[in-house]
Amino acid sequence: MRAVRARPRLLWLPAVLGTVVAWGSWGVLVRAALEGLDWRLVVTLAMGGYALCLAALWAVARPRWQRLDAARLAGAISLGVLSQVGFFAFYRALEVGEASVVVPFTSLYPLVTMALAVALLRERLTRLQLLGVAVALVAILLLAMG
Repeated sequence: MRAVRARPRLLWLPAVLGTVVAWGSWGVLVRAALEGLDWRLVVTLAMGGYALCLAALWAVARPRWQRLDAARLAGAISLGVLSQVGFFAFYRALEVGEASVVVPFTSLYPLVTMALAVALLRERLTRLQLLGVAVALVAILLLAMG
C-alpha cells in the first residue's frame, strides 16, 4: 500500500492573493494620483491612509508590547525607514514613468532579497530556484520593455 503524502496547508494563500490585488491596484492608483500632483504631496497625503490602517490594526489586533533591546528596536524602525525610502523612490519613478513599465520593473526586488538571504542568512538556492529567478527576470524585463 502506498503512503499518502500530506498536502501542504495553503493557509497563507488568501493573504497572498489579498496582497497581490491590493498592491496591483495600488500601482495604478498611485499613477493616477500623480497626474498633476507632485510625488511628495501624494506621499504626504497617503500617510493619512497609513495612519488609518495603523489605527485599525491597533483597535482590532491589539498587538501586545514586548521588551525591546536597542538592536531589535533599531531593526524594527529601520524596516519602516527602508519601506518608506522604497515608496519615495517608487512614487518618483511613477511620476515620470508609465505604470505599465515601472511597476513590473520594481518587481525585481525579490532578487535583492534572495541575494541577501544567501549572503547574510546562509540560505541556499536550488538549481530549480535559480532557473525560476532567470525566467522571472526575463519575464519582468519583457513586461517592462514591451
